[in-house]
Amino acid sequence: MIDKKRRSFFNEFFVKNTVRFVADTYDSYKKAKGDLEYFESYESAYTLIAENLPFIEDEAKRLNIETDGKSSLEIVKEIYDKNKDFMAGKTS
Repeated sequence: MIDKKRRSFFNEFFVKNTVRFVADTYDSYKKAKGDLEYFESYESAYTLIAENLPFIEDEAKRLNIETDGKSSLEIVKEIYDKNKDFMAGKTS
């Protein structure tokens, strides 16, 4: 005879947790991909740059980012990366 408890355990625990894990991994991938695509061009990051243009220099100084010869897009991307690392607990 088939032990239905074992089959039930397999379905309840293993299959459901595996599906949840794959879904969570895919969601994380989509978020990271979206972050990368946001800075692909000046146009895609325009809102962030335009709204924060008066504060970009101050934020770059606070984060010790060199701004000479860099475009607004490059500076904003570096600010974003440093803040993202800070929020993740990484320090350099």
